[in-house]
Amino acid sequence: MTFDPIAFSQWLRAERMQQGYSLRDLANRAGLHNTTLSYIESKSQDVTLGKFCAICEALNADPVTKLKEFLK
Repeated sequence: MTFDPIAFSQWLRAERMQQGYSLRDLANRAGLHNTTLSYIESKSQDVTLGKFCAICEALNADPVTKLKEFLK
């Protein structure tokens, strides 16, 4: 099984926008730099497991459930 970064990036952007967060707002909630979050969202940077979990939690999504969703 491999992680699908494209599907994750698409979900991240859609979910961030749906919840009304700017990149900076969500980055602050996740404890990340807004540039890092921007790179992850644009698929320019791979997401580590720790960052994945922080992003999911900042968006009130269960990281385990989401990880299963993005594994193929």
